[in-house]
Amino acid sequence: MTAPYPIPVDETQVANDWRKRGYDCEHKLDEPGTELVDYLHDVDELHVVLEGEMEISFGQTTLHPDPGEEIFVPAGALHTVRNIGTSPLRRLRGHFVLREGEEEA
Repeated sequence: MTAPYPIPVDETQVANDWRKRGYDCEHKLDEPGTELVDYLHDVDELHVVLEGEMEISFGQTTLHPDPGEEIFVPAGALHTVRNIGTSPLRRLRGHFVLREGEEEA
């Protein structure tokens, strides 16, 4: 986890920061009890909780980030995201995207 964004999280600030780092930014809403099990991406992924309680697991790691904390999931890591709270989980998710003129490594 990286140093948190200030609370309340400014979604535009996160989106702009991620865009500069080569990531897109998508708002996600997960109802209580939602489990997104065994996802796999061929690109790096970022998550920031806006509000609610998230559990994210990958490899031997399980995290419970506070709102504003940024989570990095490396490409190729099988991962699971859960809303472990009693209210909706609002979060931002970003995938690394190739910029125009770049080639995949």
